[in-house]
Amino acid sequence: MRSFSHLVLAASAAAQVYEPPFALHPGDIVDHPLPTLSKRKAFSPCGEVAELWAAQKAQLSKPGATPAPIRVPAQRAYDCLMTVPVDVEGDLKEVEELESYIQYQSTLSWLKSGVKDQLDPHDIMGIFGSLKSAIKGKKDFISDYQVQLTIRATLDAAGDFHLHYIPDITNIFQFARPNGELVSISEDGVSLPKLYLASDLPKDANGKITGSEITKINGKIATEAIQEWSNHTRYHDADARYNTIFPNPALSALGTPNGGLSYSHYVYAGPSTNYTFANNSGKTIENVAVIPAIYDFSKVTDGVSFFKAFCNGPTRPSTLSSAKRSGSSNASPSSKPNTVASATPRPSPALLGYPKPEFIHDSKVVSGYYMSGNEYKDVAVLVLPGFAPTSVSPSWTQNINTGGFVETQGLVRKFFADAVKQNKKKLVIDLRGNGGGTIDMGFELFKQLFPAIEPYGAARYRAHDAFHYYSALVADVALEGDDKDGKVGVKWDDADYGIQSTFLWSNILDENLKPYKAYRDYYGPETINGDTFTSQRRYNVSSVDSLTGYNEFKNAPAQPFKPEDIVILQDGFCGSTCAIFSELMREQGKVQSIAIGGRPRNAAMQGIGGSKGSQVLTFDVLHDFAERTIKVAEALDGAAVAKRLNETTNVGKIYNAKQIFKRTTIPGAGKSIVGGVNSLNNQRQGDTTETPLEFIYEATDCRLFYTTASYLDPVNLWKMAIDSRWGKGKCVPGSTGHKTAISTLENKSGFGSKGTNSQQSNADGTPFQTTGAAPSMGVSAAMMVVAGAFAMVMAL
Repeated sequence: MRSFSHLVLAASAAAQVYEPPFALHPGDIVDHPLPTLSKRKAFSPCGEVAELWAAQKAQLSKPGATPAPIRVPAQRAYDCLMTVPVDVEGDLKEVEELESYIQYQSTLSWLKSGVKDQLDPHDIMGIFGSLKSAIKGKKDFISDYQVQLTIRATLDAAGDFHLHYIPDITNIFQFARPNGELVSISEDGVSLPKLYLASDLPKDANGKITGSEITKINGKIATEAIQEWSNHTRYHDADARYNTIFPNPALSALGTPNGGLSYSHYVYAGPSTNYTFANNSGKTIENVAVIPAIYDFSKVTDGVSFFKAFCNGPTRPSTLSSAKRSGSSNASPSSKPNTVASATPRPSPALLGYPKPEFIHDSKVVSGYYMSGNEYKDVAVLVLPGFAPTSVSPSWTQNINTGGFVETQGLVRKFFADAVKQNKKKLVIDLRGNGGGTIDMGFELFKQLFPAIEPYGAARYRAHDAFHYYSALVADVALEGDDKDGKVGVKWDDADYGIQSTFLWSNILDENLKPYKAYRDYYGPETINGDTFTSQRRYNVSSVDSLTGYNEFKNAPAQPFKPEDIVILQDGFCGSTCAIFSELMREQGKVQSIAIGGRPRNAAMQGIGGSKGSQVLTFDVLHDFAERTIKVAEALDGAAVAKRLNETTNVGKIYNAKQIFKRTTIPGAGKSIVGGVNSLNNQRQGDTTETPLEFIYEATDCRLFYTTASYLDPVNLWKMAIDSRWGKGKCVPGSTGHKTAISTLENKSGFGSKGTNSQQSNADGTPFQTTGAAPSMGVSAAMMVVAGAFAMVMAL
């Protein structure tokens, strides 16, 4: 029986994951004097910025000039932003449109409670309601920058990097500290680390730090200042946020612009930064605002002209192709190449500062190594700073993600087989810097390591009107054959919207790996934690053509390593597919892990600090859902049904949104907007509370800090990890034996058996707590309410 038309006719009357490519790399900013303006007093703040921009533009266009980013004093840029007038009508529309899109965010009800020491209670919809009242009142904000900064910070404070929206005005200036990036270094890897300027590190791993420890930043205790800086990041774990301040060695090895947030960020941090050192010396850095080359200030003279130049950006999409442009994290690797590979050799890729690999994929996000030396010769290392290997082979020009998956699948399989042949008994999996990728890649790696285990990976969508209408329509088109004549242009075998769609209830399985019998059994909804959700869904991984353990690869190789002979390294950056893989390894594989870095505390640390959700949907995709719902409904059920849908609060408002597409920052190629939500809550097997994993504290089994040697050379870090897990190495005191660590839960021999301190405590010796609400570590909801938001942006 068709679901969609009955649903609309019965209910509608009453129905009411990318960052733009502007990242800065340390060294990009040439620290030379800025041009002098002879008539500075004649300019408005934005006029002065424009004149500085023009002067540098002229210098850089001269023959022989060294290319360099254009920069202005941070204070001048901030003063300019504060003169941009508030667009009352436009901002109200923008917030209202965002409220509809964020209905797809799966964690709204849990965010209201927060997690102690990690996230403060955070009511996004309540904050947006207060924000609208403040905008209407025309007295709490003096510039549009303050409004847009509050919007962006409100979403960032959820600690979920799948949830994001980047308004235009918050991305025009990148505030930076030339030569100001920091590092956190321990003397021996287990004693509390100290802060240093990255420029004081030695040139190689055998050297010593030349500079003195930083004790204060802008007059505050340095570590407290760092924690305040870290609050403006999209990570739910406080230690992960702390790590984002520093350059990440694993990402730097990829050649990715990565100076850490001590180097650059979107939040203004004052005109200068003062560092006080332990030897009583000091250093003051004049902060700058870097202007990406895409922005043209030639017509800017004041705040009004600034708004006209930069705040009337991309318009919303007008075709049905946006979802295919944007994609989502459940991409399938089942497509096959349809061109012939070129015989032209390509340069061999390499990770900067890493030893020669046994293998490395062209994307550099997957590589393998063998350790040397008598103590380590039986250890293999698999390095994965990402789960999205893309192919550069001409044979995969039609689907570079599919090509990357298939290539990596074969490389890893061969690496494991050779490791067994070479008598490698132990495996280190280095996941530092890994922010996720395609879900299939995470399942694939788990299946290669544990071929006999069926991966769990259950999840729930938030059940609300827009998703209800859309998923019912997909079922009608795919199962009822409503579009077999092609009158609405939906292909019968379309992987996104037809019989192969992952949004089709008949393509997914229930918690027990059984097919759902009807749409209503799958959709529910079920009430959990005061909100409504679909029934649990598990991916039908057997439907993926080329996944190890299924179909053509059903006869998988034997398990290459015992679980007790595997250890995972994590630095808190892990999220999305990385979180899915880590959950499988921990809960089903019983593999132990080591956390690297974090706040200077003698306490446990989580390894997964990024989004633990299992699917990101971009705003482009959500708009496409609404557009397709309305247009297909009109073709199948008539104009009256389409009109009712267009008038709904969710579907109609999402489809008719204009302001958020107008106010987005410059999106990447093929995209219309910079925004996304986490659409699926990842659930733990057997958890009767149905709590999303993002709100469950999961300590690693051990914790280490970077030393100079291990920061500069990954081999030294791998040795520290190997010694701690299987040798006589130590862990940070208080970091082992936590009640949530898998070694504790399984009562298995872990790091604590090597004589390290297994008593869980804070640095001051008090018991470490993991539940409840934290007063100071997260970006508090109170900080985000409009009364506090104005104070926040004025105090920056």
